[in-house]
Amino acid sequence: MTRNLDIRTTVEQHVALWNAHDKDAWTALWRDAVTGEITMDDPVGTPPSTGWDAFLSPWDAYNALCDIAVEALVVNGPDAAALMRNTLATDGAPLVFPSIEIYRFNDDGSLEGRFYYDVPGAEPADNASDAVRRDEIRNRMIRSHELWNAHDKDGWVALWRDAIAGDDCLLDDHATGEMHRGFDECRPDTWERFNKSISFDRRALMVCGDEAAMAVDNTVRIGDDTIVTTSIETYRFGADGSLYEQNWYEVAQP
Repeated sequence: MTRNLDIRTTVEQHVALWNAHDKDAWTALWRDAVTGEITMDDPVGTPPSTGWDAFLSPWDAYNALCDIAVEALVVNGPDAAALMRNTLATDGAPLVFPSIEIYRFNDDGSLEGRFYYDVPGAEPADNASDAVRRDEIRNRMIRSHELWNAHDKDGWVALWRDAIAGDDCLLDDHATGEMHRGFDECRPDTWERFNKSISFDRRALMVCGDEAAMAVDNTVRIGDDTIVTTSIETYRFGADGSLYEQNWYEVAQP
């Protein structure tokens, strides 16, 4: 990342100005941060939208109705990954639901945004087969954590081997660009490196199309110390049986 941009401050100011209903300042913030093209998947699983009109349109649609809050924010390299809490005014009780939002601020001034959320009570837009696929992905993610925390390596590896028939790719650290490829390196090797020292507590899980996004509290044991750190994770399940996993986290320090 060569641009002189404070990504964390930009995201935090985005939230503050949204909740202050200051459209002029909010727009100026983003126009200062983004000098190139804008592409958004909002939500993931729908056709991407591009340009400033698409980026600014949620203000007119939702700003008067919805407050937002940062529950967790991780900045790795050019990326900000956030777990958000959304409070949407309705005729009855407010709807409160999480979203996971990924912002990539590229060196050419462009922005890529990917937003994962399920609005409670909304009618699903997909067909029956898509709903089955979505439930399969959701159940797999839940079961993966259960097996990990139970230290059941055989069950955990079998779960992922059943799910992955094609390429397996894990971008494990956006700050360093650490990439793992192949099933053995991404799954059994990951188990050997981390299972004894890390347990998972899932804070949020949503499935959009063929992708899952999670916010996870990781309890990390380092010697006599125990530290809890939050990661944001996305999983893209390809139609060819491939899996592309991305993780954003801050390295725990004792």
